[in-house]
Amino acid sequence: FNIELSKDGQKSALLGKPFDLRTPRIDELMGLEKGLTHSQPSNRTANDKPVLVQFPEKQVRNGNVEGWAQDFGERQRVVFEPKNRDVDSMHRLTLHEFGHVAENNASQRDAKGLEKYYNDLGYRHVTYNDSKGEQKSQWQFRDRDGNHYAQQAGEAPFGKWTRVNEQGQPLKADGTVAKSYFAPDAVRYSNSEMRNIAAVKPTSTYFPTPREQVAESLTEFRDNANTRT
Repeated sequence: FNIELSKDGQKSALLGKPFDLRTPRIDELMGLEKGLTHSQPSNRTANDKPVLVQFPEKQVRNGNVEGWAQDFGERQRVVFEPKNRDVDSMHRLTLHEFGHVAENNASQRDAKGLEKYYNDLGYRHVTYNDSKGEQKSQWQFRDRDGNHYAQQAGEAPFGKWTRVNEQGQPLKADGTVAKSYFAPDAVRYSNSEMRNIAAVKPTSTYFPTPREQVAESLTEFRDNANTRT
């Protein structure tokens, strides 16, 4: 499958902070193998170097994160946090994380094409200066009427979506700026409501960014005949 598995005694790092790696368990390997069998187009990196597949001994990122993918340019890696999971959940997680590997490959080969694809899904990425003059960036998601919405960091990925302009400012129903994202007159929708009014309806309820929506869609497409339908 063109991967390089971690082993007991090895070390890795995230943002300069080292962490210990381990050899995966048998149930993890079985789920990983099933997932890789279903995602073979995504297993190869743009330069054909094996994907690093790492299993930390202890949780590296916050406790809700089950796995993550990282693009180093020359190498890519997928990290599976030490959660208790069965073969089927490991299979699904593998499909999702290697969906991100596919996106990283696409970004290396054709970044503009990937950006257009994200836009076709209804997303735009904006940068702006906030009230303190600090530069911010934000993914905004489009509804069927052409309005855009964003989530605050504390609300993602399943919280409220607030209507915004290109400067990331919250909007009222008449299009004027509201006092805050949480103001009573700001236009806000739940995650499920946002999914139903989206210009392109997401495959699952997990769509805080286009990267996650693509990984979720690939997971459903590749899992089995029922999820593909």
